[in-house]
Amino acid sequence: METLFPFLEVTDEEETTIEEEIYTDIAWDFDNNKPILNNGDFVIVEGLEAVKSWAFRALQTQRAKYLAFTWDYGVDLESFVGKVLDIKEKIDITTEITECLIQNKYITNVTDFNFKTDKRKVFISFRIITEYGDFEREVEI
Repeated sequence: METLFPFLEVTDEEETTIEEEIYTDIAWDFDNNKPILNNGDFVIVEGLEAVKSWAFRALQTQRAKYLAFTWDYGVDLESFVGKVLDIKEKIDITTEITECLIQNKYITNVTDFNFKTDKRKVFISFRIITEYGDFEREVEI
């Protein structure tokens, strides 16, 4: 490949590395809501498992509450607690969840929202579409 500056060469190997960047993140124990460690070191996962890990944490974090995160990170579901879930509220919740998740450049869409209620909680399930494949997630209010 020719470059504007002939003394700088870009090898085919460098081009491939840039194009084939694989997302990595800390492995997460979803049941206990904590990182997975191996001999005191964080376990790192790639691709779909990394996106699952990121999405789980983002959906567990109240947006704009913690100074450690940007204002765009997390989701604001607390504002829906105690409200009657009419069509407008459901649309607002789906928008809130979608905006939270598409902050990750590897998530391309969020679809198939389903709302179930019991006496005290609302369970919202949905499908997360990524560059690595799809998976389902559920949150509760």
